[in-house]
Amino acid sequence: MPLPFISESVIDEVLDLLDTDKDLYEKEFDYLTTEQLGLAQYLIDEEFNSLTSDEREGLIFLTVVIIASIHRATGGVPTLTLDDLEKSEDENWSKVEHLPANQVSQRFDLLFQDYQQEDLLAFIEDSLVVEDGSFVTKEGKEPMFIVMKSVIDAFHDNAE
Repeated sequence: MPLPFISESVIDEVLDLLDTDKDLYEKEFDYLTTEQLGLAQYLIDEEFNSLTSDEREGLIFLTVVIIASIHRATGGVPTLTLDDLEKSEDENWSKVEHLPANQVSQRFDLLFQDYQQEDLLAFIEDSLVVEDGSFVTKEGKEPMFIVMKSVIDAFHDNAE
C-alpha cells in the first residue's frame, strides 16, 4: 500500500515545529541514524562527494523534514534499504536522461507528471532554489532534486 498523500499543510506544520522545537530535529535525526541505516548510508555515499558540505547538510535537513512529515501524517515511517533507494534513483535518472542537461526545468517537470507526493516534491524543489545566499549551487541542484525525489519515492513505494 503506498504512502498516503503528505500535504503542504503537514509539511508547514513540521517546518514550524522544527523551527520552535530543536529537540524534534534531534529526535528525527537520531531516528535517521539509528533506525534508517539504509537511508543514512545512502545519504553519505561517496557518490555525493561532488556536493558541497552545505549541500550535504541540506540533504540531511530535507530528509529529516520528509521523515518528520511522514511521522506526523501516518504515525510511522517505512524502513528503507540501500537497494530501495538505489532502485528509485536509477528509475528517476532513467526518466530524464533523454533530455539535454541544460533543460533542468523540463527535467523537473517530467518528474512531477502524475506524481503521488506532489506537495513533498514541490517542497524539495522550492528548497533548492539557487540564488545568492542559498546553500545550493547550480551544479548541485539537479542531483539533490533526484536524490530527494528518490527518497520520497522509496518511502512511498515501501509503505505498508
